[in-house]
Amino acid sequence: MLVDYLLGATLFLLCSLFLFPKYYNINRLVDTWFILSPIYFTVFIILLWNYSCIIVIWLFLTPLGAYMFFTFKKTIYCTIFIFIYIAILSVISHYVGPFNSFSIDKNGVFIIDMVTIINYFINMVLLLFYKNKINRAQYNAQNQHEIEKLINIRKKYLQSEFTPDELTKYSELFTKISDYVEVKEPFKKSDFTISELSSALNSNSSYVSRAIRMNGFSNFNNFMNSYRINYVKQQLLQNRHQQYTLCYIYTEAGFTHQSTFNRIFKDFTELTPSQYIQEIKNIPQKDL
Repeated sequence: MLVDYLLGATLFLLCSLFLFPKYYNINRLVDTWFILSPIYFTVFIILLWNYSCIIVIWLFLTPLGAYMFFTFKKTIYCTIFIFIYIAILSVISHYVGPFNSFSIDKNGVFIIDMVTIINYFINMVLLLFYKNKINRAQYNAQNQHEIEKLINIRKKYLQSEFTPDELTKYSELFTKISDYVEVKEPFKKSDFTISELSSALNSNSSYVSRAIRMNGFSNFNNFMNSYRINYVKQQLLQNRHQQYTLCYIYTEAGFTHQSTFNRIFKDFTELTPSQYIQEIKNIPQKDL
C-alpha cells in the first residue's frame, strides 16, 4: 500500500513540475502545493504515530518554506495551519490506533526515523540553496535596473537627433548587435574591434557606432565594457571568486589590466570590486 502511495505522489510531483505550470498560474500552484504537501503525509503520520512522532517533522517544512519564499503574514497562516493540523492528526491517530493493522518492529522504526531526519535536512538544504539563488538573481536584477534607467535617459536624449526612419533602421541594427554580442560573447576578446563587429554583421563601423550611441552608450568601448562588467558581476554573484582569483575572472571577461578593470568597474557600479564582494557578503540572505 505504501509503495503505491509513494508512486502516486511521485507522479503528482512530476505533473506539478512539468505539466501544471503550463496551464495554471505559478503563484497559485505554489500556494496549493504548500497546502497539499502536509496533507500528503497524513497516512504515514497516522500509521506511525504510535511508533514514532519524528515523522511529524515533515510538516514543519511548510512554515519553513513559507518563511523563505512568502510574506510574514502568509508564514504565520502556514504555521497556525500546521499546528492545528498536527492537533487534528493526534486525535485521529488516537481513535484509529486500535483498528490499525499496520505493525513494525524497533529496527523498522529506527530506519524510518533516520530516513525521515536525513530527508528533512536534505530538503532544508535544498530550500536554502534555491532561496539563495533567487535572492542573488533579484539583487543583480535591481542593480541592472538602475544602470538601464541611466542608459534610457541618455538614449531618449540621443534619439531626438534622428528621424523616425533612422530610428527604425538603427534600432533594428542595435538588436542585431545585441544578439550577436550576447550569443558569441566577443567582449571576452580584449582586442575585439568595432570593425570586426561591423564585418560580422555585414554593416559598416559608422552605422554600428551610431546605433550603439543612439541606445545610450557613449561609444563602442563603453558598450563592450558594459557586457564585461555584467559578466564579472554574474561570476561574483555565483561565488566564482571563491574558486578562482579575481584576476582570472576579469581576464576571462576581456580586461587585460587590473587598474583598467578597477576603474571601469567603479564607473559602472560606483563600487570597487572588493567593495562589491563585501557588499554581497554583508547583505542578509532574505534581501540578497
